[in-house]
Amino acid sequence: MVPMMRNAQEARDAAMTDAMFRASASGRPAWLIAGNGHVRRDYGVPRFLAQLAPKKSAVVVGFLEREPDGALPSEAERQVYDVVWVTERAEREDPCKAMRGP
Repeated sequence: MVPMMRNAQEARDAAMTDAMFRASASGRPAWLIAGNGHVRRDYGVPRFLAQLAPKKSAVVVGFLEREPDGALPSEAERQVYDVVWVTERAEREDPCKAMRGP
């Protein structure tokens, strides 16, 4: 299932890249507000933008949560963004809970 999910993620990234490219065609800045996976420089929209328009620039902001023990996100996690905004961890239900059997 993971390869199909990855393909779907890349298709969404390509569509968002196209929308960003079209929006910036007039010379005005374009903004994308998306999940952290979509804005990562290593495999998200910025990677596609760099291939499509290498002379244009982008600033990538990642909103990351503190670790469960209160520690800051790791350097490896932070390095895929230009700017990192760290927040307290949000309380949320386990997203995989619904996929588990009885």
